[in-house]
Amino acid sequence: MSKHQLIAAFLLLGTVTIFSCQKEHDADNPNCANNTGWLKNGHKPVFVITSIYIAADTLYTSFEEVSPGVFKSTSTFDNGTFYPTQTVYMQACGNIVYQSQSLDFANKQEAYRLNGNIGDTWTTSVISTGGNTVTTVTTITEKNVSKTVPAGTFICIKLHQVSTSSAGGSVTSDTYLNNDAGPVLLDGTTAHYELARKNY
Repeated sequence: MSKHQLIAAFLLLGTVTIFSCQKEHDADNPNCANNTGWLKNGHKPVFVITSIYIAADTLYTSFEEVSPGVFKSTSTFDNGTFYPTQTVYMQACGNIVYQSQSLDFANKQEAYRLNGNIGDTWTTSVISTGGNTVTTVTTITEKNVSKTVPAGTFICIKLHQVSTSSAGGSVTSDTYLNNDAGPVLLDGTTAHYELARKNY
């Protein structure tokens, strides 16, 4: 996989739910407590994008509750004609937000740890459109970080991610997550996303 393909896979597969496959009992429970203020039906955040690797300047995301506590997340770049729409399913279970490519949560991923400790680390993986495995190691590096984006100023937890392709090459990013607003900023070596509008 070329560096350009790795970057494209990271951008398109990681987008807003910014990326183990080990089953966790809580995520199989349809009555998991949703402690977020953003993972809810009808929430539609909009992000502005700065990247030299993707010809888009806006990312539109929407959440739809498709079964109790399970949300379909749909992300579209610009008008949706140049890059394919990305869909994942998400469920919050207390301290952890899981995501999966399928509604049955087979091979689900841990996307976020809402109230973890500095130094907490977890590893997840996705298959790129080219068939290679992109493995991401996420570490909580800071808490109570203030970030200002077009949508406002938010107190965040900082997640540092290193994504490596099985074909070689890696990219890094930092995601700033606010428990009420969700991801408000992604600042990486290949892309920069900022929350521009929110409707909650």
